[in-house]
Amino acid sequence: MNMNANAKVFASSECISCHRPLPPSLFCPYCGVFVSDRQGTVVMASRLARLGAAIVNALLMICTLYIGWIIWWFIVAPRGQNPGKAVVGLRVIRTDGHAATTGYMFVRGLLGMVLSIVPFYLDNLWLLWDKDAQTLHDKAAGTVVVQARGSERVVAEGPLGPPPRVGEIIILPAALVLFIVGFLPWYSVDLGPFGTYSHNGWQSPGEMWSILAILVGLAMAGVVVVKSLGTTAIPDSVGGITWPKIHAGAGVLALVFLLIKFLGNHDYTAIGLYLGILSAAALAVGGLLMLAEESAA
Repeated sequence: MNMNANAKVFASSECISCHRPLPPSLFCPYCGVFVSDRQGTVVMASRLARLGAAIVNALLMICTLYIGWIIWWFIVAPRGQNPGKAVVGLRVIRTDGHAATTGYMFVRGLLGMVLSIVPFYLDNLWLLWDKDAQTLHDKAAGTVVVQARGSERVVAEGPLGPPPRVGEIIILPAALVLFIVGFLPWYSVDLGPFGTYSHNGWQSPGEMWSILAILVGLAMAGVVVVKSLGTTAIPDSVGGITWPKIHAGAGVLALVFLLIKFLGNHDYTAIGLYLGILSAAALAVGGLLMLAEESAA
């Protein structure tokens, strides 16, 4: 019986490893074994190891200027890891015993970003007293963190699906960056003693073009994430047009939208507009790479 089936049907009042009585929890409170694991090899990650992984993750982000970290993330995410967890030897799995796919890791990361606004670092500190060592974003995503050693078969038996394409690896961060820079100044006027007057990407002039570009990027990223999750069936084409063609057209369209905005209003431009154009160009490159990979297949 595989791990996925175990999570659904295996329930015992006694730990498979230490044979002590089990309270209602995801892990044995005595030896840390995942209670849905009939072989007793999947063990909860220690809180100290979680802290170490977080520190390593932050250092890797800084040392690689995020670019190397993002590439590394896409390599290890199908195994339920980020670069920090991969170095320390930890893995994220779902509470039902299934593998956490790339899409789940992406959603979990987004939830962590959203919940980071909770005061006093409560999101991450929650694991210190939670019986299953879950953060708030773990609870929201339905995930737990375990030791990588001993949990390999969760990945082997999980629905990994095809590895992400290079174009998809580019599209996700490009769409996220485009959304974020939308809040930076796109146009700025120095009024001298009265300060600086600026508008972001969601405001005039030409706000329609930048908003459309941002929404296109989010839609492209959404499709990539849903496909990575593997929980929703997505047709290979829409109206006879394959997804690589749709991504290529959408990426180019996002870039055209921002170029129209720039050409129509190129006075008093600020850093946000140029970063937005670069992000839209990355969307176009990602879509075109997906199209090239499809053509070469």
